[in-house]
Amino acid sequence: RVDVVEQGALAGVRKQGGVSLGALRQLTRLVRDVARRARRAEVIYANTQRAMVVAALAGRLARKPVVWHLRDIVSDDHFGSKQLLAIKYCARLGVTRVIANSDASAQAFRALTGFTPQHVDVVFNGISAEPFDALDGVGQAALRARFGLPEHAWLVGSFSRLAHWKGQHVLLEAAARQPDMHVVLVGAPLFGEDEYAAQLHEYVARHGMDERVHFVGFQRDIAACMKAVDVVAHTSITPEPFGRVIVEGMLARRPVVAARAGGVIEIVEHGDNGLLCEPGDARALADALAALRSDARLR
Repeated sequence: RVDVVEQGALAGVRKQGGVSLGALRQLTRLVRDVARRARRAEVIYANTQRAMVVAALAGRLARKPVVWHLRDIVSDDHFGSKQLLAIKYCARLGVTRVIANSDASAQAFRALTGFTPQHVDVVFNGISAEPFDALDGVGQAALRARFGLPEHAWLVGSFSRLAHWKGQHVLLEAAARQPDMHVVLVGAPLFGEDEYAAQLHEYVARHGMDERVHFVGFQRDIAACMKAVDVVAHTSITPEPFGRVIVEGMLARRPVVAARAGGVIEIVEHGDNGLLCEPGDARALADALAALRSDARLR
């Protein structure tokens, strides 16, 4: 039996660690509810940082082991100081075992909490090839037409929400150095990042790149989007816990250029299954993209 508990009660807990009085009451009720359910279970599984806090407290009350599936690099690059303290002490209090999605995530967690390697296992994210394989008989021209993209342009795609740490501005700076390159930005701003999205649009207009940069917004069919472009670019300027987009790009059989940090370096071997650039280095990114275009052996 699997009992799934909604974590809507934690909506009041902001990223920087602020908690309203109402949210604390909801949190207390949720912990008690999970502890009550857990008495009929063998283990409590938590899949997010907020869920881990609830699970650790509930596991302590119910005297049940807690497994946390960690999908973040728990460092000050991604979390506020209060949130890091919550992760540290709640994990020590009630987490029995951790499944990390990369060595980068595992190492950061161990450094924060003091957990031993014996209590942290690394299991890379599994991604289905089925959506990509289903498009094998579909021509690229048809896919480009579906998304309103130019049929014969050299297209470099970025696939993530529009956020500063995801580094879409680095890709635009690289495109400014390569006048024949088109950029496809797949994704929308979330979590109050509309200002960053506006800055991207302003940069495009200021540099006269309106005809070469295509904002296509949020798309559900990522496989089709990836097969519509020539290259997949990963441009995060802070370490990525895993790098799902990179694996998806490989499944789409597209060359990948990625930022050399975090879990990415566990996926990409430079010059073998992709190219790596230093995070935030627009010149190096532009050079790598130019090399891919001119040298078919790299693709």
